[in-house]
Amino acid sequence: MDKRPDGGLTLAEAAVALGISSEAVRKRLKRGGLAGQQVDGRWYVTLDSPGGQPADAGTHRVDERPDDGGDAGYPPLVAALEARIGGLEAELARTHAALQRAQEAEGEQRRIIAGLMARLPELAAPARTPRSQDRTEVEPTENLSPRATGFDPPPVVAEVPAVPAPARRPWWRRWGP
Repeated sequence: MDKRPDGGLTLAEAAVALGISSEAVRKRLKRGGLAGQQVDGRWYVTLDSPGGQPADAGTHRVDERPDDGGDAGYPPLVAALEARIGGLEAELARTHAALQRAQEAEGEQRRIIAGLMARLPELAAPARTPRSQDRTEVEPTENLSPRATGFDPPPVVAEVPAVPAPARRPWWRRWGP
């Protein structure tokens, strides 16, 4: 047995008729944007026209024009948006040009590096002589005492006995006597 009021639609049916979600229908009912009544715990929405407009629709939907049918407020907004779009397109063109220049410079750097890498074998270091040939022979001296060579060794320091570190208190005794 259907206790539906005359012309009443369920939330799902009203959502389909209005082209919105059933949650949006619930919120419009709560705000008073749609007329409806609750019968046995279920909500029923009353729509006036078959086109789906609510019974007390004093506001227009977002995707519709205002009631006066004119577009008095739109030209300044459209002009501002077109100017913004033009500025963004110019910025995008400058960015593309800078990217193109950077890519060309990178290609030139890669060509230079490849040319240098090809010449690397030509620029190899000259052959080195063995280390034994680099050294000059040193004449041994007969008297190698520290006083004869002018080298005095550092004085010997007596060892100091280590002092034991004080015993640490356990952490839980820090708050006690």
